[in-house]
Amino acid sequence: MRYYCRRRRRQPSYERSTTMILRAKYVMPSSHEVFENGAVRIVNDEIMDVGEFPRVAQGQGEPVHDLGDIALLPGFINAHTHLELGDLAGKIPPPASLTDWIRRIIAVRPEDADAIHATVAAGAEASLRAGTTTLVDITATGHSLAPLMASQIRKRVHFETLGFDSLRSEQSLQVLRSRLDSAGRDDLTTIGVSPHAPYSTSETLYRECVRIQAEQGLPMCSHVAETVEEEEFVRDGSGPFADLLRSLGVDLDDWAPKGVTPVQYLHKLGFFESSPLLVHGNYIRDDDIPILRDLNVTVVYCPRSHAYFGHSDHPFEKLFALGVNIALGTDSLASSPSLSMLDEMRFIVDRHPHVSPERVLTLAMLNGAKTMKVRARIGGLRSGWKADIVGVRIPPGASRVPERILSDEATVILTMIDGKVCYQAAD
Repeated sequence: MRYYCRRRRRQPSYERSTTMILRAKYVMPSSHEVFENGAVRIVNDEIMDVGEFPRVAQGQGEPVHDLGDIALLPGFINAHTHLELGDLAGKIPPPASLTDWIRRIIAVRPEDADAIHATVAAGAEASLRAGTTTLVDITATGHSLAPLMASQIRKRVHFETLGFDSLRSEQSLQVLRSRLDSAGRDDLTTIGVSPHAPYSTSETLYRECVRIQAEQGLPMCSHVAETVEEEEFVRDGSGPFADLLRSLGVDLDDWAPKGVTPVQYLHKLGFFESSPLLVHGNYIRDDDIPILRDLNVTVVYCPRSHAYFGHSDHPFEKLFALGVNIALGTDSLASSPSLSMLDEMRFIVDRHPHVSPERVLTLAMLNGAKTMKVRARIGGLRSGWKADIVGVRIPPGASRVPERILSDEATVILTMIDGKVCYQAAD
């Protein structure tokens, strides 16, 4: 069964069908539900029915595509990545600090549009092969949008903006508005805004992003509470980030330390009112948590990037227990070895064996969808939801299906978006 997102060869009539039933040994509408001998009925780009195969197929005339001994589940959602940094894979050893890493990134960051287009296109294809059906990409150059719109992956592309002094902030704001005005949109593409981080983005620029969000209804995200040095800079105006900015020629005379955490600082600016994505959140403090919970902020945890930088344990379990939505991201290939959400989930299971596979899968599926603000109902296999589906070949055994999905032997063999197959492994 090969109904492709874009035409690759002449296809027999069944492959062009817009109505079908997918049958598999296991079908998981969510991380906590499993139908054995299950099926998903699809009409055009939507799921019409999910359940045990005999009931779903009863009285239906659609073609049945039996996928055999695999598990079908909701497509994975990568809630944070920087695809334009893909060419830096393996080129930057783990740094002593984030500021050291930033200096290295500034020195080698790609700028050539054609090279970035090729890198982003390759990252989108790698994501599809890994079972990702939706991703949130951050582009500093603006060059990621075109290759991502050419891909049939569902995507939210955030234009990143930064600048700490008044001149750079104003220039960045003009570039941001220009990119937003010219940005294309379609049914698979949502545009967003990303003020980079509290140590790189001025208070004025954050406020302007909040204003743009209110005017245009755009989703937002920002890197927040990523390091203890970030909190030192926001709270006291000192430390490695102050040194970094000065070394880059930034005048800090107008910067007044805020005396609060980064989360509390951005809360005062109104940043969290639109329920944005808070990326990383490695050092969220206890008194930050009610702000995030009450304003429905999603914290995006990037497990292997977190380990690459040598951070202390991430508070995702505490945040989850206290009602904060947690999603997963891969971050970029400059700090993570792959764009595979399965690899991220396996990493969590290995490092936190007390966390159930069901909960880990939820982070990459429904939790990732909760505040995505894309033009679709995604994150589960439900009637009326988009047919964004991943098929995973799992090893035989007596263990529960979620455990086998996250085993090292499991492999993605099928990725479907909007009812179209965007990746299928060779037989």
